[in-house]
Amino acid sequence: MGPLTDQAFYWSPWGLAGLIAGLAAWSGALFIFRTAPNPTVRTRFTALLFLEGVLALTSSAGPLIWVGSESIARAGYLLHFLNDWLVLALYLPAVAAAIDSPLLRPFRRGPALALSVTVGVVGALAVLVFPEAFLVDLPRSTPARFGSPFFPIASGAQQLGWFLLTVSYTYGLVAALVAWRQAGSSLSRRRAGALSLAFGARDLAFGGVFLYAALFFDGTISSFFIAVQLVAWALLVYVAMCAYGIAVYHLFDIELRLKWTLERGTIAAAFIAVFFVVSEGAATILSDRLGTLAGLLATGLLVFALAPLQRSAERLSNAALPKVQETPEYRAYRQLQIYGEALADARSRGPVTPVGRLALEKLRESLGLDTEQAAELEARLEAG
Repeated sequence: MGPLTDQAFYWSPWGLAGLIAGLAAWSGALFIFRTAPNPTVRTRFTALLFLEGVLALTSSAGPLIWVGSESIARAGYLLHFLNDWLVLALYLPAVAAAIDSPLLRPFRRGPALALSVTVGVVGALAVLVFPEAFLVDLPRSTPARFGSPFFPIASGAQQLGWFLLTVSYTYGLVAALVAWRQAGSSLSRRRAGALSLAFGARDLAFGGVFLYAALFFDGTISSFFIAVQLVAWALLVYVAMCAYGIAVYHLFDIELRLKWTLERGTIAAAFIAVFFVVSEGAATILSDRLGTLAGLLATGLLVFALAPLQRSAERLSNAALPKVQETPEYRAYRQLQIYGEALADARSRGPVTPVGRLALEKLRESLGLDTEQAAELEARLEAG
């Protein structure tokens, strides 16, 4: 299919994935900024999720594909490339602040931290100073159904950055899994497990697209745009589990919200999958316009199967979080359990520091526990 004619705005549903993922990442950044008790974790993960949101919004799965101006599209993709390097600078230091793993401790301070930050910042500055060395071309060759006709061609320098980012992501995932296996308390284990799931979902999607682009991409732009959608949707899982892992003991009802999101997300994913599969198949056989109409029609017919879909989503959420129930008894139980886990986690590293005591006090207030209940829990831990 040929390129689109000149116009200022190109509507395409393919840009919704990046828009939703980007806004979700920024929401996750705000949530962590407001709830994470550790100031280092709060600062680094807030910045990391903010940058991840920018990446989603400026990706080939985001609203950038609605832009008809070549200069704006070029600036957007260069911003995306620059953010790749900034994420590389911040990623391992952020994970090291949140997880106590022997593989990550060097990135808390010292040469390893300096190396990570230096490589990422130098790469970002290079994108600013020598943009043509990273964004080689922006040809008008994108099929009409994907929106804007501009397709970014990255240089070997930018592909090196993607490779380093993939290595960094993989290292973070391995470190989180090691921390999960070696966790000394149930709270540390849950935090490491949540972050392992977050990194795993994101790494599989990102690494898969990178390997596809580096090893198998044959110039078929349609397949690349479809592959990038995986990263955008995987980012939703990444953001949700990062927020859960960082603030796992701060909000006692976060598991209820996560279960609700899992149920609704499963239903939404079914609708999106049907639309993409049918529209792409019909577009290949017929035309772009008929493909979109066929996708909308198939999605509309899926409404008649909504009840079975809801039951399937409920079974999935119950399998993922079997003990989570929306009852007063469950809430009261989780309030006490989470405060007890936070207290045990703080004591596992030695005497509770003044900063740790302040964080525990803020947690107690947010959970609605009185001082007598908290003192009783601490007395039980001291007794054995």
